[in-house]
Amino acid sequence: MINIRSQLYQGRTGDDLAELGIGRSALFDAMSSLVVRLLEGDFGTIWLFAADRDVLVGAHNLPDPVIDYVLTTGLSLRPRTADVELLQVDTKAMAKHPLVNGTGGKMVSAVLVPIVFEQTIVGAAAIGFDIGKHSFDEREPELLALWHTIFVDALDRQADLTAMLTDLSKAILS
Repeated sequence: MINIRSQLYQGRTGDDLAELGIGRSALFDAMSSLVVRLLEGDFGTIWLFAADRDVLVGAHNLPDPVIDYVLTTGLSLRPRTADVELLQVDTKAMAKHPLVNGTGGKMVSAVLVPIVFEQTIVGAAAIGFDIGKHSFDEREPELLALWHTIFVDALDRQADLTAMLTDLSKAILS
């Protein structure tokens, strides 16, 4: 079995993650939806940072053209620290971005939730707000910590299931 906690960020490429069964999926879309609802946001994404590119694994409430734009421009948000960040969007500087200009949203603020394995930031959830968010309520940090734990567990299980299915397929075909 593969232990994602210890192996996810050891120089793995986006293709390596795909081989582990980690990529865009209904599970990670649901995890994105959950974190957006926890913070009462409008839309969100979950990214893993592979050695060669940022990999979108989940999205909520974003039209496909916006997802395509973000994927082709490589515009994921990378956390600066392992702390949750509340960001105010410079709407003038980002006027062409579809999440700001009205194509996919009218984002004025965002929350960036780092995904951390063994003291390394390996990804992030980014939650956008069309109406500015200026602070966290008293329960949100606790709920985000719980969400993070569930997400890490989901990554572990996704890779384990893929490995088991691969082993089973090999056994059936041999």
